[in-house]
Amino acid sequence: MLIMTFVALLGPAFFMVYLDREFNWQLMAMTWEASYWDHNIQIVMVQPYMLTIGLLLLSLRPVFTYQMVRYYSGRTTKLNTLLVGVASELQVLVVANLGMIGQSVSSPDPSQILVPLFGPIPILFLTGLVIMKLRPPPEITTPWQQMDE
Repeated sequence: MLIMTFVALLGPAFFMVYLDREFNWQLMAMTWEASYWDHNIQIVMVQPYMLTIGLLLLSLRPVFTYQMVRYYSGRTTKLNTLLVGVASELQVLVVANLGMIGQSVSSPDPSQILVPLFGPIPILFLTGLVIMKLRPPPEITTPWQQMDE
């Protein structure tokens, strides 16, 4: 749980590259952001605007961490845990694409819109897979099996 919480909060989750006259990029996690704009590197720790953006883009990351805890407690299946993990990574793509569509629809001049290349960085999901592979969950016996023994 500690490893997953650490990776969910501090691990990079989203990368965006703007290909215009210069090579600009942005790397985002739930608690920090690093960006390179016009030859300036900026690293920002938790800011109020990041909380709203983080809720929109990355709110399923803590849910995946909680789902891993449930998996190791025997309260959910491996498949459900993996589905939540995939959804936590795809959330970034869905919300970012909806934002791009909204921006292009509301823009007075669509030709001036700079479309970035972006995508999730699935470090949290890969960490969960490695933990599942290296440490299988404990076997939970049902009360009926214990009664038979």
